[in-house]
Amino acid sequence: MGLRREARERAVQFLFQYDLNPGEEKDLAVNLNQFWHTHRLSESGYEKGNATWGGEIELSDTTTRDASIRVFAEDLIRGVLEKKKELDLKLQKYLRNWDL
Repeated sequence: MGLRREARERAVQFLFQYDLNPGEEKDLAVNLNQFWHTHRLSESGYEKGNATWGGEIELSDTTTRDASIRVFAEDLIRGVLEKKKELDLKLQKYLRNWDL
């Protein structure tokens, strides 16, 4: 999968999560760090609920590819959040029986 495609996919995943959890803390930096940490855990094969017996979960080092994906995705995420009202207004006229 290409870098930009993967970054766009991660951006959509994050934005969906961020929008779906309105009661959660809305500090963007905290949420982004948690999102990327969780993503790295899942890519390392860690399954929630697996016993670690108090040991640390070893994650591989962040690769240049991972860093590039994160930078591009976060630019997209910040852009969407900054222009959310404008985007919602543009989308609203095409929606039928759907609220934003």
